[in-house]
Parts: sequence; C-alpha cells; structure tokens
Amino acid sequence: MKKIYTVLVCVSLLIGACSKDEENLPVKEVTPFENLLKDNNLIAYYPFNGSANDNKNSYDGIVKDFDAIQDRKGNNSSAYKSTTTSAEISFPAAIPFKNESFSMSFWFKVPTNLHDATFTILSKREACRKGDFIQVAYKKGSNELTVEMRSDNVMTDLNGSATADLENVSPTKWTHVVIVKDNSTRKTTIYINGKEKVSTPWSLPNGIVSIDNTAKFKVGHSPCVISGLNNFIGSIDELILLKKALTSQEIGILKNQ
Repeated sequence: MKKIYTVLVCVSLLIGACSKDEENLPVKEVTPFENLLKDNNLIAYYPFNGSANDNKNSYDGIVKDFDAIQDRKGNNSSAYKSTTTSAEISFPAAIPFKNESFSMSFWFKVPTNLHDATFTILSKREACRKGDFIQVAYKKGSNELTVEMRSDNVMTDLNGSATADLENVSPTKWTHVVIVKDNSTRKTTIYINGKEKVSTPWSLPNGIVSIDNTAKFKVGHSPCVISGLNNFIGSIDELILLKKALTSQEIGILKNQ
C-alpha cells in the first residue's frame, strides 16, 4: 500500500510540474497582419507561395506562363514573374466585387529594361465592354498607376477612375499598392508604399460604382487589348481582396508586414 501511495504522489508531482511548465510557456502573440486576415470582410488572400491558391475562401487561381520567384523578403517560390506576354493568372468570376466598397492590396515590380507602354496588372472585365469593369495598369512612359472603374455600358456614365503619379517611386523595386473604392465617400483612393497618392471623387455625386460582371478576375491580362494596352511584364506578390474600405492604419499594416 505504501508503494502505491508513493507512486501516486510521484505522478501527482510530475503532473503538477508539467502544468506549471505549460503555464510558463510563452503565448504566441497574434500580429496585426494576422488579425487583418481574420477580418470577416476578407474576400481572398493570395500569398503566391508556389501556387495561386486562396488562403481564405477557395477562390483558387490558375497560373499560365508565370514563374515562381523569390519574394521581396528573399523567400523562394513566394511570388510570380511573367515569362511571356501571354502570361496570366485567372481567378473565378464569382469573386464578389459588385456594388460594395472594396480594397485591393498587392506588390509589383517591373524589369529595368521595360519599354514605354501601358501594362495591365489586374482586370475584371468582359471583352471590350465599356462599363461594369475594373482595370489596373502601369504606364511606363509617364510612370503612373491607373485604375479604370466604370458603371453601365456608356463610358460617359458613372466613372470611378483614378491615376496616381509614381513620382519618386521606382517600380523596378517591389512597390506596394492599395486601391480603395469607398461607397461612403464616393471616392477611389490609391496608396503607394503606404502613403495616399490620390483620392478622386466619382463623376456622379449620387451614384455607386458597380463592377458586377461575369468575367474572371485576372492578373496580367485584360480581355480588351486595345492600341497601347499590353499584358503585364513584371512580378506580383501578396494579392489581398477585401469587401470594405481599408483605413490608413490597416494599409500601413499591410505595407509593413
């Protein structure tokens, strides 16, 4: 009986010691970036770590003619670089932009020998339809980032487009971009490397810009290739889509993570 009692005491002491050790283990803090990824308004998150899979809602993409490369932090196979002018990453048409406020965040860079032209970075557009679309492009000649966003099928109707001058910014290095469509202010705002570059009021004061269409959301390609518009030549990383207008503080979190 004494031996059994001794064993029980020893086991109890060991359990107590383990419990104390567990209590003393450091608690992993949740970073502001991780908190942002838990936001209920997150539509999709594409870290591009060897695939175009969505880490949020399974809006997985299909990669064509993009190579996996090092990202801005030096991690292998953690970003994508286009290898030909036919390169594209296509995502499901079901990604819900429609009439809501939304934000797009991504990193991009272009080659140092890129020729002067306009290159589509992102688009969600039915072939050459003039309304209900968004198209994001980089203009090499003027060093500008343009956001075309229009409602209806007439280009003179509700327009939410904006253009950011990339003065003092060299997109040959990784550059962070956030585009915010804000229904409450009726403005389209572009942030470059965490700083607001331009905030443009929509053309009609009472309307809400809609990009509700059946087209796929794409990286590097537009179905409406017109004179002077080219498929993207360059690299992209960390594409994040949210159905809300991000605050400047949240944009800083994305830029600094």
